[in-house]
Amino acid sequence: LGESLLGFLAAERARDPLAETRVVVPTNLLGLRLSRLLAERTGGHANVRFPTFKDFALDLRHAAGGGSSACELALLPSGGDEIVIRRLMEDGLAGEGYFARIADRPGLASALASAIGDLKEACYDPESLRESAGRAGLYRVGRDNKLAELIRIWEAYQLRLREGGWIDTPEAMLEAANVLEAARSDTDERREVDEQGGRVPRADRKAPGAVGARPLRLSPLVLYGFYDLNALQKRIVASHIALTGAKIFFPYRDDESFHYARPTLEWLESLGLERVTIEAADL
Repeated sequence: LGESLLGFLAAERARDPLAETRVVVPTNLLGLRLSRLLAERTGGHANVRFPTFKDFALDLRHAAGGGSSACELALLPSGGDEIVIRRLMEDGLAGEGYFARIADRPGLASALASAIGDLKEACYDPESLRESAGRAGLYRVGRDNKLAELIRIWEAYQLRLREGGWIDTPEAMLEAANVLEAARSDTDERREVDEQGGRVPRADRKAPGAVGARPLRLSPLVLYGFYDLNALQKRIVASHIALTGAKIFFPYRDDESFHYARPTLEWLESLGLERVTIEAADL
């Protein structure tokens, strides 16, 4: 799979040495290794980057620059979510609730921050989680209910962020998803008008991928090494594919040892991507 990616990138460099290419990878370490291997293969390269999904999404948000009020918030530094929740606990937020007995434990803030982050990556907010849990019979009002207390802490955390002018990483990635979905919606509207033989009024025209005042400059999506994607990542990938197409290097063999990766592969195919199998002899 790695050889296939390097061959693709080498061909792209030969066609246009300065073309911007971003290969989204699961970890920084993998990106560094691929960059070094590509340099060895081509004798050096320019304008090829290997961002993690988080960095890729943050770049998209930055490129949109002011598409919404959320884009104007400062990104919370790494570990900042845990610090904010720890301060809330120190201020007595746990009170007499479910987490009161362990409010002073050093690992609680980290666990709560992780849980909130996971829920955001699943595309929940406090209200939608409350509604979904209620329909499933898992939510009831009361300070002794764990889920109700988690949501209450989450809401207090969000309020503290806004008071400080901050946005955390999952929210920033959500903003990137919103940016791409808005661009996709605009593109679909213009395509529908074109198909009907109409014309978009000059005042309403935007460059492809435009959001707000700044047009997005998007190159085709290249993904490498992901077995699975969370709900937030899927929103970003689906909209990006609709706007630019994609080339995804997906680690998979058609046997039971890869059954866990099959749902993601089938989801990618449902977006219109064609599966091309790399034979062992080509690796």
